[in-house]
Amino acid sequence: MASPVGGWVPVHCLLEFSEFQLPYKLNRPTVMKFLAVHPGCLMYSKIYLRLEPLGLELVAAAARQSGHDVRLIDLQADQWADYFRIVDQWQPDAIAFSCNYLANVPEILDLAAATKAKFPNCFIFVGGHSASFIAQEILEHSGGSIDVC
Repeated sequence: MASPVGGWVPVHCLLEFSEFQLPYKLNRPTVMKFLAVHPGCLMYSKIYLRLEPLGLELVAAAARQSGHDVRLIDLQADQWADYFRIVDQWQPDAIAFSCNYLANVPEILDLAAATKAKFPNCFIFVGGHSASFIAQEILEHSGGSIDVC
């Protein structure tokens, strides 16, 4: 289901597990392990815009300031192998993908599907202004691997 405001889930929802209604109970205090992901080059090409993911950084900073364990990976500089190493070793509770360009949608769908297949309880969501334009389509094409857009 799409976010009522379109794009990113409001930060207060990010910071409260009760808003997520996670399908499992945490074996620790309510400190969320939150991974923020900025996608790589556009449509798997070598075209890089190399823009700082400021919106994603602000969301990550808000979560960190609220006491959550936060990591950010920028796939403009890192590789998919780095992403999967972090996910496999750290096992985040929630993963946010930034979608500021429609051309990043295929990569986001592929990463979300691979992640959800291995970690079905991980809460995966997508935000950003381009995602808000096609939120319902992203959810439909994700086949259930993206929880909120």
